[in-house]
Amino acid sequence: MYEHLRDECRKSSKFRLCDLCSLPIAKGEKYVCRTGAFEGRIKTTGFHTECHRMADTLPADFWENEIDYNEIRIMLAKRRIVEQQAENKEGNNGN
Repeated sequence: MYEHLRDECRKSSKFRLCDLCSLPIAKGEKYVCRTGAFEGRIKTTGFHTECHRMADTLPADFWENEIDYNEIRIMLAKRRIVEQQAENKEGNNGN
């Protein structure tokens, strides 16, 4: 069972892949480093800040299954569209 220990916002010192979407996190880009314990071992993962927000909404057993990165990217794209629509709606209400 996974036990979450902490999240830290960091600036990448090297190229790495996001552990959720599997797309690059560029050197110098801000990302979230998550530390946890799994089966008695300490594990760190890195996420784009947007992926980190999405990771917190996934069901607890998500990480126990094989990750379909294309499905994750589609979920992220849909989420971006919904967020942009909400921002546009808020902007239009200010008129």
